[in-house]
Amino acid sequence: MKLTAEKINDEIKTIISKVAGIAKSELENDLSLRDELVIDSLKQIEIIAKTEMHLGISIDENELMALETLGDFLDLVVKAISQKGEG
Repeated sequence: MKLTAEKINDEIKTIISKVAGIAKSELENDLSLRDELVIDSLKQIEIIAKTEMHLGISIDENELMALETLGDFLDLVVKAISQKGEG
């Protein structure tokens, strides 16, 4: 089954919702990961681990630390999935 950007978006928001304790309906792509969603480095590591396990991809933690918004993270995941498909 091919993952669409919409499906990836939904799955990542489900993971973030569970880790951060935020209602999935409140997760907008333009929200700041650190300031508005209050996702600290420990939560970031947990989100990365769950995302990698769930989607079978690898995400560089350093890239995640440089991201500002939820949308940036979603773009990073889509990029990782695309690279996996090419490899």
